Amino acid sequence: MSREVWATYSVRDHFDRRSLAVDMMLYDRLVFPVPQTPDLQYDKADPTQHGPVSWSRNPVEWKWWEKAKWDPEAQESLLKLLEPVVRKVPWDAPLQDEWRKEVTNEAGKHLPGYAFEATKTVLTRDLPAYVTGVNAMGPTYRSVEQLEKELGVSPAETPKKLSASALSAVLGWEILVPDDPKLSDDELLGEAVAFVTQDKDFRVHRTAFWDWQQKYLKEE
Repeated sequence: MSREVWATYSVRDHFDRRSLAVDMMLYDRLVFPVPQTPDLQYDKADPTQHGPVSWSRNPVEWKWWEKAKWDPEAQESLLKLLEPVVRKVPWDAPLQDEWRKEVTNEAGKHLPGYAFEATKTVLTRDLPAYVTGVNAMGPTYRSVEQLEKELGVSPAETPKKLSASALSAVLGWEILVPDDPKLSDDELLGEAVAFVTQDKDFRVHRTAFWDWQQKYLKEE
């Protein structure tokens, strides 16, 4: 059976709102760390069965996000709009401890420039068994020139086989949504959510795309 592919994000990836419309085309679910605490709502008739999760702001973490200028209120509003395709994970003390281990080298010093990427990596470790977790890469490459520089991909007279990482990036950016200036960010994201959740044929083709790509990577 095919596995779902979920993408994980950092504490500031909600700033690049329009790029998330592209990511919804690629991934089954978008996983975000949040400065909130979940509360399971149990069925009164059957206390062993829980219903929707109620989220409340973690006052300490929320204040820290505000101080760091990560705009938690903007994230809260965005994730409510994307609710059908989002998984929220409370960015609590245990996960923060994992994050510190991830960004600290053997000498006890933090690795420069890795903090936000480390958040994504930590979130891939506690996903359902039927899921393949990947660090979201959609906002990473904003131009062909940047892609060529980072991955060493360049035009060549003689075609050559791309590396697995280069293939993932190129394929990711070939699946695009219209950047219609007439649509606000919320309208664009709302239309993307409606499309990916209501079009069953699209989801079938997306699964086939990931199955094919995984087959290539195993052969690489």
